[in-house]
Amino acid sequence: MKDAELVVLAVPVGAMASAAKSIAPHLAGGAIVTDVGSVKAAVIRGVGDELPAHAVFVPGHPVAGTEHSGPEAGFADLFEGRWCVLTPCERSTEAAVGKVTALWTALGSTVETMTPEHHDIVLAITSHIPHLIAYNIVGTAADLEDVTQSEVIKFSAGAFATSRASPPPIRSCGATCSSTTRTRSWRSLAASRKTWPLCSA
Repeated sequence: MKDAELVVLAVPVGAMASAAKSIAPHLAGGAIVTDVGSVKAAVIRGVGDELPAHAVFVPGHPVAGTEHSGPEAGFADLFEGRWCVLTPCERSTEAAVGKVTALWTALGSTVETMTPEHHDIVLAITSHIPHLIAYNIVGTAADLEDVTQSEVIKFSAGAFATSRASPPPIRSCGATCSSTTRTRSWRSLAASRKTWPLCSA
């Protein structure tokens, strides 16, 4: 760690700050730290408070993955042809952004740069809210005695079979609940699912 020029934080968003704190004493001067969290404003606040002044931070979010999770779900071309969003902050430098861009480009990703706030709006609309809606629809249908979850996935549109509906609830909650105020109202949606009335056609 002490000789690393670039460190990638690849932990759940709720653990980013503690991960940054644990590596902080071992970072070399000028070391670049980046991350793969799916929310950025909250991660920037947490990680920025823990990194030493001599480290540089370039927040990132590779928009990739499948309905499977864990190390065993990885494969060589996971990032090929996918987007990676970088959200430079006050702890970033132009040179560091260039190096992180080169990393993701070498992995086959197309890199887009935007502000952390704009990223969180875009991903809340395109990923976190649809994810929560789909997860709860799948959960509601699976609660019915005559419909199994496998049948819901089998006979639904393709979106249910993607990462929208399949990641573990804990991982999904970390991203959704960290997406600032734009997704906070959806927490009550998940909590109230079992009380929704069933409407006849």
